[in-house]
Amino acid sequence: MYLGKISSRIKIIAALLRPKTLFLSLLGSSLASTQAYYEEKASLQIFLLTCLCATLLQALSNIANDLGDTQHGADNPQRKGPIRPLQKNIISYFGVLVLGIFIFSGALGSGIYLLYLSLGMGLDSWIFFGFGCLALMAAIKYTYGKNPYGYRAWGDPAVFIFFGPLLVGGGYFLHTQSLSTWILIEACLYGILCVWVLHANNLRDLFTDRRAKKITCAVRLGPKASMIYYLILAWITMMGFPILHVLFMIYKANTPLTPHLALGHLVLGSILLYLVYPPRRIIAFLIHLESPKTLPRILRVLSVNVSYFILCNLLKGGGIA
Repeated sequence: MYLGKISSRIKIIAALLRPKTLFLSLLGSSLASTQAYYEEKASLQIFLLTCLCATLLQALSNIANDLGDTQHGADNPQRKGPIRPLQKNIISYFGVLVLGIFIFSGALGSGIYLLYLSLGMGLDSWIFFGFGCLALMAAIKYTYGKNPYGYRAWGDPAVFIFFGPLLVGGGYFLHTQSLSTWILIEACLYGILCVWVLHANNLRDLFTDRRAKKITCAVRLGPKASMIYYLILAWITMMGFPILHVLFMIYKANTPLTPHLALGHLVLGSILLYLVYPPRRIIAFLIHLESPKTLPRILRVLSVNVSYFILCNLLKGGGIA
């Protein structure tokens, strides 16, 4: 009986944290750290702390999203996505709030220790502390409280900044105390990838969000323009990483470009793009305005795409500092 209650509570907490989406933070941290590893400047402690802090921040955002959407009426019976614990009334609003405070404390504590370990007490550390405070505020204010920015179509730019330049670029800086053109390009590509995941979610909820007056980019653009935006993000993400890897091997790793190398990476990107959204599904959406039900597939394919890029960095890398 007692073990059954514990198991039930763990399932509720897991539903609030949305573990299937947390890998975005882990992939972004790994992307930054493996680039530092390639340059023989990586630290295992910094990598682990970056993963912990980023994951807790995303978990905090997920919890605040549940609280905010319940507060503003966006999580309602007409919503097409998974039913949230607050919708089911299997946990109280206060209980979710307490869990959010606990996660907030963990993110703040791990972030402070990460900065002290990597940058000490210098000016850079205080600048990053400011970025961290902004990230905490952004995680909470996405849909929670008065005038959340996620209800005014600012979710996409925020996700791009915090998951791209800040997570990947900032994570790399914590290892190396420097920035490079390559890591900034990787950071922007990864930011676009995370925007794609968010937009797929918002595209699914477009009509229910519109009724709840939750103005996302999908709602503002409308169904057909949102689908075109979705496909542009998909193309950039799926083709961007293979192309970037080819360029990296030529200019950074001094690997001769062969037709097999270039063609192989471009074919990989095309296959991944096809797996996520086959042409017949695109046509069906544009004609019948069917909501895309591909988020789980997107998450699986993205993990393969970015993990491949990370693996290449590891195989070519020099080591841990």
